[in-house]
Amino acid sequence: MAIGNYYYILSKNILSRIIIRFLGTIDLHTHIRLKPVIDYLNKFLLTKSGTRIKILELGCGTGVSAFEINKISRRVNINFEYTGVDFSSELITIAKRVLKTIQPVRNKINFICDDVINFLVKNNERVDVILLLDIIEHINNPERLLFYSNNLLNKHGMFLISVPTPLYPEYFGYKFHQEMGHLVKGYALDDLVKMFNDINCEIVFYKYNTGIMAKYGCSLYYKIFYSQKRASQIIKFLFLFPFKYLDFINNSKVSCSLFVVFRKKN
Repeated sequence: MAIGNYYYILSKNILSRIIIRFLGTIDLHTHIRLKPVIDYLNKFLLTKSGTRIKILELGCGTGVSAFEINKISRRVNINFEYTGVDFSSELITIAKRVLKTIQPVRNKINFICDDVINFLVKNNERVDVILLLDIIEHINNPERLLFYSNNLLNKHGMFLISVPTPLYPEYFGYKFHQEMGHLVKGYALDDLVKMFNDINCEIVFYKYNTGIMAKYGCSLYYKIFYSQKRASQIIKFLFLFPFKYLDFINNSKVSCSLFVVFRKKN
């Protein structure tokens, strides 16, 4: 099913509800940046069939990751406990509203409005997977975030991290880059490897995305024809939707996004 299709309930317009239900969220880059994350989770969770997994996401936003994991759990025999933390009360409210319509029977999903460092410092519940999807570029001291996060991760637990690369602002536009609250222009793979080595984690997988074709589609969506008006966003999305399928040429020299998995050594 399309990424973010749960969010159709938030739209009052019948046409936009239909579009979102069948094509997913109208945020183009969400489709592109989350695809490698979901593909990896599909394979990883399949190996955990019959078990219960505890997942923590920091900077969960409106909960799209939780709802995509919920879809995966319906396809494989797995139960999960998910906690999503975000500082924005507006985004958490949206996540909780969508959650009420899903009503997962066997999966425990919880959204918390809190500063992520504050949450990590006061919490001591261990987890198996920590999602850091497009958050560390918003943090003044990401090393501190990683240190406290690692304290909650079980032995051989996994970090799944998504970040923009240094090419991101060039194609998405510096205005959009600033509006998103990015404090750095992006991260190279070597930057992440060093940061996670410092907390005794090793790289097990990485994949670049938003490559040659996809980044131009995103450039049109977020930079050239950027607009906050809902109608404009839907028109752009329908026109540029095919670009999500054209993201097949990727590497460190052409891609705007990077997905990496790290495993705790001991």
